[in-house]
Amino acid sequence: MRLASARDAKKLTQDDIAKRFSINKGTVSAWETGRGDPGVYRLRELAKLYDVSADALLWEDSLTPDAMKVAAQFDELNDK
Repeated sequence: MRLASARDAKKLTQDDIAKRFSINKGTVSAWETGRGDPGVYRLRELAKLYDVSADALLWEDSLTPDAMKVAAQFDELNDK
């Protein structure tokens, strides 16, 4: 479900993803419905394409990219 949401957020279709990775649309559908696994390397490529972290694609409670940026800025603050 997170794969489909990330794809939709980028306004890409399953066909777009299938063409990009030279696979069929059914494979993309299987990934998005949990009937298939893109594997670690393909997951990394998908995360880059969707502009999210791999964690965001794997875990429900992961931080969004914007939240990660805010956390990084917070970490840079000093005690003052």
